[in-house]
Amino acid sequence: MKRWVLIIIIPVLMALLIRAILAATDPSMHDEVKKYATMLVIGSFVLMAVVRMVLIRRAR
Repeated sequence: MKRWVLIIIIPVLMALLIRAILAATDPSMHDEVKKYATMLVIGSFVLMAVVRMVLIRRAR
């Protein structure tokens, strides 16, 4: 059950991350959007690190 959750969540996160990076690098974006995009990038990196730690711990 957990495996299909990861299979669904990770690609969605990656898509959000790509979109957030594009939004952050677009100079025409507002500061509010930039702030949101930066938070999204940081949050997804933290989540990826947590998922990786859990997977490494489970592999032992």
